Amino acid sequence: MVGNTLVVVARPEWVSGGGPWGSTFKVTLLNLSDEVVVNPVITFKVEAKQVIQNNYGLVWTRSGEVVSGRLVAERNVIPPRASTEFRLSVRGEGQDLGPLPRDFTVNGRPADPPRDSEPPTTPKRVRATLVGSALVTLGWDASTDNVAVAGYRVTYSKVGGGVAQTLSSTRPGITLMGLSAGSEYQVSVVALDVSDNVSGSSDTVKIRTSAAPPDAGDWDVPRAPFVDYTSWPTPRVSEYGREAGLDGFFLGFLVARPDGGARAVSWGGNTTLVDSEDGQSYSGDATVSDYGKRDIEAFRRSGGTVVLSFGGASNVPLEAEETDVATLVATYAAVLRNYGVRHLDFDFEGAFLHDEDAQVRHLAALSQLLAVYPTLKLSYTLPADGAPGSLVGFNDGGVRFLQKLSSAGIEPSLINGLLMEFGQSAPVDALECCVHALQGMHAHVSAAFPRWDAAKVWRRLGACPMFGRHPNGREFTLEHQRGLVEFAREHQLGCLSGWDATRDANQGRLPECERDSGGDLSRCTLTPQQPFDFGRCISAHGVKGPSQEVVAE
Repeated sequence: MVGNTLVVVARPEWVSGGGPWGSTFKVTLLNLSDEVVVNPVITFKVEAKQVIQNNYGLVWTRSGEVVSGRLVAERNVIPPRASTEFRLSVRGEGQDLGPLPRDFTVNGRPADPPRDSEPPTTPKRVRATLVGSALVTLGWDASTDNVAVAGYRVTYSKVGGGVAQTLSSTRPGITLMGLSAGSEYQVSVVALDVSDNVSGSSDTVKIRTSAAPPDAGDWDVPRAPFVDYTSWPTPRVSEYGREAGLDGFFLGFLVARPDGGARAVSWGGNTTLVDSEDGQSYSGDATVSDYGKRDIEAFRRSGGTVVLSFGGASNVPLEAEETDVATLVATYAAVLRNYGVRHLDFDFEGAFLHDEDAQVRHLAALSQLLAVYPTLKLSYTLPADGAPGSLVGFNDGGVRFLQKLSSAGIEPSLINGLLMEFGQSAPVDALECCVHALQGMHAHVSAAFPRWDAAKVWRRLGACPMFGRHPNGREFTLEHQRGLVEFAREHQLGCLSGWDATRDANQGRLPECERDSGGDLSRCTLTPQQPFDFGRCISAHGVKGPSQEVVAE
C-alpha cells in the first residue's frame, strides 16, 4: 500500500478541550514509509456549516469545504514509521457539530485509511517500566499488521471494583497518571490498525503504585531574580548578591545539547564556555562541568542559594530531545550531584507547552527523581498574562501542564509566572497587568491543586516581571517594582523574581544602555535607574535569614 499511493495516513478523532467552540478534533498523521516526510501540504474537507478555528499544529486556509495547510515549524517533520498531530476547534449550528473531516490528502496523495479487514497481532509482554505514586509507565512488544499498526488502546482499573478507563497511544508504551498511591491496578492492551481493525486483548497484568512522596514544602528562596548565566561578560552572582542585597538567584539556562549524547544537557546549549574573568575554558556539559562553581561557592558562603533553571524561551528542553526516561533521571541526578543543589526550576514556554509526549516524559522522570531526592524543591516558570477579556493567568498550554503535574502526584514548591509582553487588551499600567496575571494564576493553580487552600496557593506563587522596557514598548518601572513588593508582602507571595539581574546590573553603567541609545534589550532595561536598583527593591521581600542550601548527595 505504501509504494506510490499511501505514504501518510490521516486519522481524525474528537477529543476533549474545545472550550466555548464546542469541540476539538485531533488528526494523527502516520508516516507509513521508510523515508522522512518534510513540511507536507495537507488538505481535507469539512462540512459547509462547520466553523473551524486554530487550536494548535496547523497553519491553514479555507476555500468552501476544503481546508489546506502546513504543519507548524516545530512539527513539520514526520520521521519514518512515526507520527505527528494537529488540532482544530469546530463549532456547528446549535448542538450539531457535524462529522469529522474527510477526504484527506498529503502532498497530493490520498491519505484516508484503506479498506482492510485483517486485524493486527495481539500485544505481548505488557510490563511496567517505571512506577510512581500517581503514575505508571508501561511498555509492551509492538504488534504487526498487513498494512500498518495505528496505535493501541490501554484499559485499566483499580483492582477490587474500580471504574475501567481507556487511553490511546500511537507507540508501544504509555504513562498512566492520576492513579491512587499504594494501590493495585489491572491493565490490558489491544492494537488497532489504520482501518480501525482491533486485535485480541493482551494478558491482563497487575501493577501496584508506590507510596505518596512527602510534599517538599513551601519555596524558601523568596528573593531570586533570573541571571542569564552564559551571557558576556560572565555574570557573578557573588557580586550581584552583594551589590543588590539578594540571597537567591535562578541561573539559566540548562538545555538540550545540540550534539546529543548520553547526558545531553549543557549551559546554554554550548559544548564549551569561556569565563571572561579568568579566561579559562570550561565544558558546557552541566553533569560534569566546573563552570560557575567558584562563583556559586562564594555566593553560598555569604548565605546565598542558587536555583538551576532548565529550558527558557529560545531553548530546547531536554525532554524534547531525549526520549528515554531513565536517561533523563540519570542526567538530572548527575546535575544535582555536580552542582550540589536542591532547588531546580523548569522554564517551559512556547512549543514545549504543546508537546504532550515530552511533558509526560518529564513527569515520569521527575516522579522517579523525587523518589531518590524527596526533599528536592521544584519550581515551574510558565508564561502568564494580565489582559482581562483576553487572557488572565496562564495560557491554555500552561493550564494543561499544571493539571498534568497534579495528576502525576508532583507538588511544586513554586509556580512562577513570567510577567512580560502583556496582550493588547491588557491595561496600560504594567503593575495592574501583573496584579491581574497573579490573580488569574491563583485561580488556575487552585483548580489544578484543589487540596491547597487559598493561602498555600499564594505561598507557592512567584512573580517574574521583565525589568524596564519590553519589546512591545510597555515599561515596568521601579515604581511598579515597589508596588509589586507591596502586593507580594500583602499576599505572602512565595517568590519575587525578575528578568533579569544582568540587565539590572548593566543599566546605568554601560554606555550602550543609555535610555535613548536604542540599546539592546537583552543587555539593558532602558529605564531610569542605577545599577541593581530592581534587585534592591526585591531584597525587601520577606525576612532575610540563613541559607537553606543543602548539598545533594
